[in-house]
Amino acid sequence: MTKVMELEDQIRLAGEAEMILSHDLVKAAINTLRADAYAKIEATKPSQKEEREFLYHRLQAINGFEQQFQFHIENGRMARGILDEWRAKKTTEGRRRRT
Repeated sequence: MTKVMELEDQIRLAGEAEMILSHDLVKAAINTLRADAYAKIEATKPSQKEEREFLYHRLQAINGFEQQFQFHIENGRMARGILDEWRAKKTTEGRRRRT
């Protein structure tokens, strides 16, 4: 796979990740899961340390899920910048050769 193809693939994945994270159903699910975990944490008694730890890990999993998509989105933005810069440079070089 060429470098250009890799960059294009990263851009494609970024678009898909952005589409998924911005989907109303996914946003609602994430918000519901997060709100539920926080509500359960607030409802625990001081003696329920294990329950709070479990809920903390649940929140970390939700955050990790989102972060994986954000990683691909950011990676795609960087790939877009690199690819645009490379294409601009190739275009400029091509114009110089013709003149």
